[in-house]
Amino acid sequence: MRNAHYTSRVTLDVHPAAGIPFMVSDFLIQDVLDKWRCGVSVDVANMDEIVQNAVYLMESPEEAAKMGELGKAAYGQEYNWENEEEKLRSLFDKLKSCS
Repeated sequence: MRNAHYTSRVTLDVHPAAGIPFMVSDFLIQDVLDKWRCGVSVDVANMDEIVQNAVYLMESPEEAAKMGELGKAAYGQEYNWENEEEKLRSLFDKLKSCS
C-alpha cells in the first residue's frame, strides 16, 4: 500500500507534466481524476478492467491526447513543484510554531 501511494505522487508529477494520460488504482487520487480528467482509475484486482482501459487509451488517440493536455494544465496550474513548495513551507512553519 505504501508503494502505491508513493507511485501515485510520482505519477501525478511526471505523466501530466509530459502530457501523458495515466492509469492508477481506483483508491488513489480519484479527486484529481474527477477534477481534471487526465487519466483513468481502475480496480487493481480486476485484470479485465485494467486491460480494457489500457486498450481504450491505445485505441483512442484523440481521447488520450485530450487527457494528456488536461494533465499538462493540471500540472501547470495546481500540481507543480512551486505550489508544492508553498504547501511544504506552510506545513514546516506550522510545525515550528508547535514546538
